[in-house]
Amino acid sequence: MKPLWIPDDSSTKCLMEGCPTVFTFLNRRHHCRNCGWLICSDCVGKAPLSKFHFKKEIVCPECYDILEEQYNAGTLFPANILVRCSDGLFRIRVPKSGGLQDKKSSLVEPQTLFVPPVNRRLKHMNVSERMLQSNGFVFGKVMVKTPKGNEVMRYAQLSDGMVLKFYKAPFDDDPFEQYVIYGFQLRETELENGGAQFDLIHENQIRTDRKEHVISFRVEHEKSVNKWSTALRQGLGVE
Repeated sequence: MKPLWIPDDSSTKCLMEGCPTVFTFLNRRHHCRNCGWLICSDCVGKAPLSKFHFKKEIVCPECYDILEEQYNAGTLFPANILVRCSDGLFRIRVPKSGGLQDKKSSLVEPQTLFVPPVNRRLKHMNVSERMLQSNGFVFGKVMVKTPKGNEVMRYAQLSDGMVLKFYKAPFDDDPFEQYVIYGFQLRETELENGGAQFDLIHENQIRTDRKEHVISFRVEHEKSVNKWSTALRQGLGVE
């Protein structure tokens, strides 16, 4: 079974731990054909995959290491595609174009099916922790009001220490903005078209351009509204 790909807009940077590449028009997104992970060109390797009848496909560094280890251990290729040639060496029979229904095949040296990534030995970034909504914390899509009054979509997380973080994409590891909201006042407004507006206000902050600091964001769905309301009220001591 072919893997589900992580959507392109899930991250603004490569999802391999330790890789600093930010996606741009020139630094394009790629997907591992083995696990669906979102990676950059420096993290692209190539290796034979059973789900593609052992044709050479794009893989991430973590999958590459696993497949290379299986190859070195002699457990990667099934016996029915191994062919001993006249020179005494084994070669792999792989389809030339399509899948197993393709009657045309070619014999290739197994080592030629491996191309290591520039970034070796990297592991998948742990993106699951941010999705956890335990201990009163919450994470989800919100609409943040800008100083000009416009709205931009962000992914917000309220984490330990009452740190409110806004990310451009759900799997980003570095927040676009973050605030420690202890001491902020909470104003919650139900909206006619559903959802709620949350305004976090700090009137004592020293600023030259305005008297108060306001963080405003809108949550659209009732279930998410309840989670944000509970987490903010408990954290800020609002009854």
